[in-house]
Formats: sequence, structure tokens, C-alpha cells
Amino acid sequence: MAFVAGEQVEFTGVESAFTRATYSGRVIRMGDGVVDVAHDHAIGADGYPSVESVAIERVRPFPEQFQMPIYTGDAVEVWMSGAWWLGKCVGEDDNAWVVFFDFKPPAVSCCKHAKPIVCKHQDSIIGPNVSHWRYCDSIWPSFSVGSRIEVLGLEPFYGSAFVSGKIRRFRPNGVDVQYDTIRALNGRKFMSFVPHGRLRPCPLSWVGDYRPGDVLDAWDGYAWWPGLCVKMEQDRYVIRFHNRFASGTEVPVRKPNLRRSQLWSIMDGWSCWMYSRVR
Repeated sequence: MAFVAGEQVEFTGVESAFTRATYSGRVIRMGDGVVDVAHDHAIGADGYPSVESVAIERVRPFPEQFQMPIYTGDAVEVWMSGAWWLGKCVGEDDNAWVVFFDFKPPAVSCCKHAKPIVCKHQDSIIGPNVSHWRYCDSIWPSFSVGSRIEVLGLEPFYGSAFVSGKIRRFRPNGVDVQYDTIRALNGRKFMSFVPHGRLRPCPLSWVGDYRPGDVLDAWDGYAWWPGLCVKMEQDRYVIRFHNRFASGTEVPVRKPNLRRSQLWSIMDGWSCWMYSRVR
């Protein structure tokens, strides 16, 4: 889609967390695959709006201005530091929305934001000559008390493993989880607070054979540990672990105790599988 000089547009950042931020500006000129844009909210050293050459795939038309109701689980944008930052609404507190940001450390990944500076996220669908907007469907799982989940990095012994459990209580920045296989000193099932950033639903089931080069999770009776399948020995798969015991430890594991390693993002859901062959 072509843009014209003076047209107001939005564009995303290019580095790390800034890909979750959307800035606004006006088109100065079109180039070969790039658009020169004058920022609306960034001023250069000369006192004039900062000008940036933006790859055209990072530019979209200015969104339609509608006030849509927001619900827990919606993809939202929050106005901060001169940009709209993409996050996930995980709750409501008085006159504020509690929003999760996946680019922040788990301890500070959830923040309260006044409702007037939070809006529902929209995606642009761009055709050859026209574009239209759609509001993103919620992909936040319908967690409730009793929901089965997995927790990443239960310290001090399970830093890179996934431990399963059930949600027992909701808190502003996370949940209290009771674990299936970890027990406290009194013999009862261990329970701890888990920030939203270390929480995920139980993974999708997968049926099939494994081969050397697959990235797999191995069950040790307490947790699922990610590792690399390096070879087969009779009816077992030899898994090399990098974050369990000593780095490079290889352990033979039976097939019933293996599963595909899957990646889950609170923003994108089950969007990536980790079983690319290692060549």
C-alpha cells in the first residue's frame, strides 16, 4: 500500500522490546522500500520533530478511533513514553486495568494503568489499495481456580524445567499454584506464588516418533526438562541436557517419558514448535 506525503501513520519500533511499541507520525516522503516519517512525539536536537526512515513493512495506516469495551484477556495498548505499548489485560482494579507486558522481567511484568490511557488493540489488514481494521480476538486462556497449568523455573532446583500444578488463588500480578509432584516439609503439596510471566497452560498433545536432532522434554518424576535427542539406544532415546545437573549430561529415556518441546507466549499462544532438526 502506498502512503502519501502528509498522511498520518503508525509504525513499530525496530529493536527488542520496542517491537511491541507503536509510534505515530506523518509521512514526509516515500523511498524504495522505506518511508521517511516525522515523529509526532519525539523532538530532535534542532527542536523539530525527529525524522526516521522506516521499513515499509513496519508502517501501517493510522487506526480507526473507536472506544471498544475491554475485557480480561484482551490484547490492549497502553500509552507510555510517547508510544502505544502492546500488552495483555489480565484484570481490573478500581479505575485501572492490570496489563501484562511480555518484554519486562517477571517481577514487574504486570502494571496498573488508568483506563483513559488503555485501548483495545487493533490489527490492520492491508490490501493493494485499501486497508481495514479488526480488533484482535482474545487468546488469554480462560484460567480459573483449579485450572491445570505449568510453571517455568521453580527455584532453586527446577530453574529450566516445567512443573505442573493447579491454580489455587488469583493475585494482582500472578497466581498461587499448588504443585502436583513437589511437597513441602510437612508432606503436603507445595504451593507458591507465580508471576504471570512464568505461567502457561498445559501444552498441546503430540503423537508421533522422535528422531535424533529433535528438541524434547523429558520427565524425571517431578518436572519436564528440555533437552536434545542425540541418538537412540534400543528402546530408549539418549537426551543431552544443558541445564540439568552438569551441562552436557546425557541420559537414556523411554518414549512414554518424552514429549515435544513447545513454546508458548502469553501474547501469541502456541505459536512455535522447537523440533527443528539439528544438522
